[in-house]
Amino acid sequence: MRQDVKQLADAMEKGWQKIPHQNKRVFFGYEHNKIVSCCAMGHALVGARVSVSRMGKRFPILNNQKVFTTSTKIYMSLFEAIAVLNDNHDWTTLQVVDWLRTHVNG
Repeated sequence: MRQDVKQLADAMEKGWQKIPHQNKRVFFGYEHNKIVSCCAMGHALVGARVSVSRMGKRFPILNNQKVFTTSTKIYMSLFEAIAVLNDNHDWTTLQVVDWLRTHVNG
C-alpha cells in the first residue's frame, strides 16, 4: 500500500477511535461547541490533528488521485469518492478505511 494512502486510512481510523459517531454532509457535528460526530473525512482530520483549511496540504492524494468505485461506476477524485461513499451509500468510516487499505493503490 502506498504510504500516503496508509497515512490517510490510519488517520481516519484514529479519528474514529476518538469520536466513534458518524454523520453525513458536514465534516463535524457539534453539541455545546464540542465535536460529537464526524464524516469519514472529518475523522481523518481529527486523527491527523489537521484543520479543514490544511487538509489538502496534509493529504494531497485526496485531489491528486483518481479512483473508480463499483458503487459510483465513474472515476473521481479520492476526496469525492470518500464523500459519496459516506454521504450517499451510507458507508461507515471503518468501511472507508478498509476500502482504502484494500482497493486504493495509486
